[in-house]
Amino acid sequence: MWISTNQGIIKYNQSKKSIVIYDQKDGLASNEFNDNSALKLNSNQFYFGSPSGATFFDASKISLNSYAPQVLITDLKIKNEIINAHDKDVILEQSIGFTNTITLDYDKANFSINFAIPNYIRSKNNQYSYRLVGLENNWTTTKNSEANFAIQNPGTYTFEVRGANNDGVWNKNPTTLTVIVNPAPWRSIWAFLLYGIVIGLGLYGLIWIMKSKARLKQKLELEYLETQRIEENNKLKLDFFTNISHEFRTPLTLILGPLQQILADYNGTNEMYKKLLVIEGSANHLLSLINRLMDFRKLENHQVSLESANGNIVKFTREIYLSFIEYAKDGGYDYTFETSDEEILVYYDRYKLERVFYNLISNAFRYTPKGGSINIKINHDQQNLFIEVEDSGVGISEEHIDKIFDLFFEVPTHNQVQKNYNKGTGIGLSIVKNIVELHKGKIDVTNKTTGGVIFKVTLPLGREHLLDSEIIPDFKISDDIAQYSAQLEPSEIIENEDIEDLIVNEEKQTILLVEDHKVLRKFMKNLLKKDYNIIEAENGKIALEKALKFVPNLIISDVIMPEMVGTELCSKIKENIKTSHIPVILLTSRSSLVYKFEGLESGADDYISKPFNLMEFRLRVKNLLNTTERLKIKFSSEDSFIPSEITVSSLDEELLKKAFKIVEENISNEQFDIPFFCSELGVSRTMLFLKIKAWTNCTPNEFIHEIRLKRAAQLLEQNKLTVSEISYKVGFNNPKYFSKCFQKKYGETPSQYADKFYKSSTIKL
Repeated sequence: MWISTNQGIIKYNQSKKSIVIYDQKDGLASNEFNDNSALKLNSNQFYFGSPSGATFFDASKISLNSYAPQVLITDLKIKNEIINAHDKDVILEQSIGFTNTITLDYDKANFSINFAIPNYIRSKNNQYSYRLVGLENNWTTTKNSEANFAIQNPGTYTFEVRGANNDGVWNKNPTTLTVIVNPAPWRSIWAFLLYGIVIGLGLYGLIWIMKSKARLKQKLELEYLETQRIEENNKLKLDFFTNISHEFRTPLTLILGPLQQILADYNGTNEMYKKLLVIEGSANHLLSLINRLMDFRKLENHQVSLESANGNIVKFTREIYLSFIEYAKDGGYDYTFETSDEEILVYYDRYKLERVFYNLISNAFRYTPKGGSINIKINHDQQNLFIEVEDSGVGISEEHIDKIFDLFFEVPTHNQVQKNYNKGTGIGLSIVKNIVELHKGKIDVTNKTTGGVIFKVTLPLGREHLLDSEIIPDFKISDDIAQYSAQLEPSEIIENEDIEDLIVNEEKQTILLVEDHKVLRKFMKNLLKKDYNIIEAENGKIALEKALKFVPNLIISDVIMPEMVGTELCSKIKENIKTSHIPVILLTSRSSLVYKFEGLESGADDYISKPFNLMEFRLRVKNLLNTTERLKIKFSSEDSFIPSEITVSSLDEELLKKAFKIVEENISNEQFDIPFFCSELGVSRTMLFLKIKAWTNCTPNEFIHEIRLKRAAQLLEQNKLTVSEISYKVGFNNPKYFSKCFQKKYGETPSQYADKFYKSSTIKL
């Protein structure tokens, strides 16, 4: 069917449902035709009238263009610029028409593709259909030979294009081009992997933070509960000790009242009177301690008032400073005292302020390494007195510095560098602050830039800040233990006595008493002097010298003393070969188990806590000396024993083992004598005699003699050698003398001794 229109002539194929449009470019006279101006002849010729003339043609001679050309890709444009092969971006290594795949970065994903059909017959009628698989699956049909794309997502896409010729014949095999778009760096696999890691870490961190917060909350709750528990426990302890102290006052009063009456009416012996004075002094001291404990409780409840008097604060502080001087020397501290004036008069409560500076100086030593510096400085202005305790220790962390004066707060124990100090209770600095504020003063603490801290106590000068009730005429007489020295007659107090001037009873054992408290030392001497020779020493240093000089049978030593403490004395006694066999009893008022362990670890043989029962004290001294004697007897009475059973130190045990070995190795040597024995053992003749006597109660010759006879007894029990052979084998060159010595020790001749074991073995068979 042929149809004329105002756009040309249309050929419509009814069976194929296809059309072909012809216009002036195909040879028509015009694209517009007149209405009702068409004619068809039998010869298949057609005539169409138009304003420009008639158009006629033979339809049988007009053939269809059946060539379906392959579409060619001609150009690639990025940002409207044609991309050529081998450009600087190296997108194309060859012409686009010979390229199957192109790779574009994320910033070049807006591109155009040009294409064409090699059909030049009425080419204006050529058509194209294209799509970009992966972006869109529907075909786009157009006569335009350019396709534009803007790809947002990275990935692999396939561009497909097909064409139709002028007669609408389509090529069924599209031309393809693979387009790979690289992701942006932030959308790459590595980026997403990083995002995953970051998100994972973020989630983990979030969970950790949440858990940490939960743990922190729980920790704070536990700390709060623990603080409450500690406060409650301390309150209960304070209540308990206060109540106990209160209960102690009644029986003490009942003791002191009759005791003072007895002393007033006493007409008995002077010895008994002195003992009663010691009892009275000790009871008064105990009453004073109880009163102090109750004052401590009152201080916590703010129920304590000052008892201040006008005094020289410089002298008072220097006395406290000097009480630490020996400890400072032992630790190699640079320990100094500085004052702007030698006399500064201040109203202060002596007992209470004493606790302040003892606490501050003690803390300075506790948190300062040995070899560090601790300085006490005193100065003043017109209104105030300033006392500083400065150290070069570990300092206080900023998180703790505002809390150190809180009740029950304790600086972490890892800050403490002097491990021999006890763990604090957390109340010391709180009490210090209370006492200073009771004096209308203040206390500050600051960290030094070079390390360490400065505690600064500020006290007002004058008396205007005090109530009349807070001022007393003078300080109370100290209830220190030195008051007991007045209860003894001057002739009885022996200071630095020379032991060579004392009459020593050779039949008695000798005890070295080491105690810096003269009254207690004299008291113990009176307890023991009837049964033992007594040597006295007022500190560990003097005691060590006397122990090395006189080698006593027993040492009784206090623990807390100047010059050298008891545990150090004990260690030095046990480490010295001359004195290592001497048993040591440590005596102290500290009853805690930790101090007993400290003393026993230093080598002490016993530990007695003050106050002690007099009968128990005597018995423990007697039993320890008797035990030593029994160990000596054990050597003579038993044929076999372990060296550790008759020694009191590892040093003695090793030396005794060596002595036994030397004798055993030379048991058949008739020429084995004392000089050779000393040489082999590595000790002097005097030391050999001293140690053998201490271990076995024998002389060195008797010691060798005993071992030879015990070895002979063992050989006789075996019944393998004759008496004469055994005599020579154990170092006797005269069998008769051997028999005489053997009979003296065992109460029977060697033959009788051997027969006894021979008969015993025969009966068993």
